[in-house]
Amino acid sequence: AVSSMVVGAIVWQFGLRFTPDLPADLVAVPFSCLALIIVSLATSRKHPPKALTDANGKPIAYDNRLGLMRQQSQQA
Repeated sequence: AVSSMVVGAIVWQFGLRFTPDLPADLVAVPFSCLALIIVSLATSRKHPPKALTDANGKPIAYDNRLGLMRQQSQQA
């Protein structure tokens, strides 16, 4: 995420200077997204994502996370 912010800020500044007729903040968005994807894929094996945990450090179950799936008691 940090690399995405840095790339976005750099492209935004270049956009302000070299393309004043285009909205620099919108021009920076694709570059920022591309940096986020590339760095995420490049570092995914060395630093895999951590499991989602609650305030006590216990892992949160992934089932029914969004509230869109029925609970087992309702399926029967």
